[in-house]
Amino acid sequence: EIKNPLGIIRASAERLKKKTQADEAGYILEETDRLTAIVSGYLNFAKGDSNLLASESSTTFDLAELLQSSRRHLDERYAPESISWEHDVLPDKNSICQVTGFPRSLRQVIMNLLINGAEACHAVGRPIRLRLDHTVESATVRIRITDYGIGLSKGELRKVFSPFHTTKQAGSGLGLYLARKLLAEMGGRINIESRKGEQTTASIEIPREHSR
Repeated sequence: EIKNPLGIIRASAERLKKKTQADEAGYILEETDRLTAIVSGYLNFAKGDSNLLASESSTTFDLAELLQSSRRHLDERYAPESISWEHDVLPDKNSICQVTGFPRSLRQVIMNLLINGAEACHAVGRPIRLRLDHTVESATVRIRITDYGIGLSKGELRKVFSPFHTTKQAGSGLGLYLARKLLAEMGGRINIESRKGEQTTASIEIPREHSR
């Protein structure tokens, strides 16, 4: 019931992109693919399938572009509200950081964390203030996402990756659970640190090369 309409939206966006070359059509394609991947993840979870990356092949991609694109999409999602990005250390558009892995699923995880951060700021009536940075080593990549919102208590931190646990009124409680499973299948991991009422930082570590 969800994937069929997404297929129609994607086909329409493909035709629109061919006719107009509009950037918006490309965004629709990317977001539709992201939604399809999320729905597939929920279905796999419901079936007890532990392989959430089954529908995605490993490929070489530019991590710098993926991070820039994720940030751009978040800016557009919350426009006209202006997002304050702390310590702007993302590489410029001419930088290239080649990683071999699963860009669609990694982007799903990053967008989930960025949206969580934006909503955490809104939860305490603050303007959206986020930080997105990364470091690259010979064998690993580390990505950090920090928000300056509501924060989590020690009790909430202990449950943060539990399925169906959520601090949001309209949350499903599966976002972080699936994010950790996706990263584990990529050979990576995620850690979350938080101070109640101040900030939360999600730290992601993945190998620079991962294939199957």
